[in-house]
Amino acid sequence: MTRWLADCGPDVLEDIRVALIGNLYGTLPVFIGGILNTLLVAGAIAARSPTPLFVAWLVIEIVICLTRLAVLIVARRRALRHRPTPTDVNLLLSNASSASVGYGALISLAIGDWVAATLACVSAGAMVGGSASATSVRRGSAER
Repeated sequence: MTRWLADCGPDVLEDIRVALIGNLYGTLPVFIGGILNTLLVAGAIAARSPTPLFVAWLVIEIVICLTRLAVLIVARRRALRHRPTPTDVNLLLSNASSASVGYGALISLAIGDWVAATLACVSAGAMVGGSASATSVRRGSAER
């Protein structure tokens, strides 16, 4: 499934394809900003409304973020030794993170707490913007 998600199509040259996949690990500032954003937002909303839904969201975010960090460290070490990296796991965790951010926005909207909903939705929008800009930067640098 991850290979299908990450496939950029048959018209892309192999060296560009390799650069795009390799740059999945190259946006460390965006990754750190995303981790801080999701943990702070989920934590603030869970502190404001400590219901099982929001506490579960915070726990899910902590688990995903710690796991993504571990995978990033392993991938970086393996890449430095010119060994295969866990790209499929990285892509799955990236999708899990996106789903978790969406879950937080959904439950915030569903309970009608508009302060929490605004915080969660603005955070989700920021995450999409960060991902899109990181992708365009990766594609731009890969095309040069």
